Amino acid sequence: MKIIKIEAIPIEIPFKKQHDLAVGIFTKNDHVIVKVYTDEDIVGIGEVSNIHVISEETQGSAVYAIRNIWFFRKKIEMVALTSKSSLITVR
Repeated sequence: MKIIKIEAIPIEIPFKKQHDLAVGIFTKNDHVIVKVYTDEDIVGIGEVSNIHVISEETQGSAVYAIRNIWFFRKKIEMVALTSKSSLITVR
């Protein structure tokens, strides 16, 4: 099984009420939905959640990394171990 495509879909989730923290006021949170497609028609879905003032990761940098660095710079092969777990090897 091989990964053939990865999608990074930026989304914004508004809070019902704002959150006042020492680092700022938050009214929304930016996330990235990640969809991984294999050559065996299996689709995996994941999510990137960040608070950029704490982690220094932004939605834009996460999307950039997923779209441009990780997938296109490495050859990824996924080897299924069982129906409940899998191993990803980078070559």
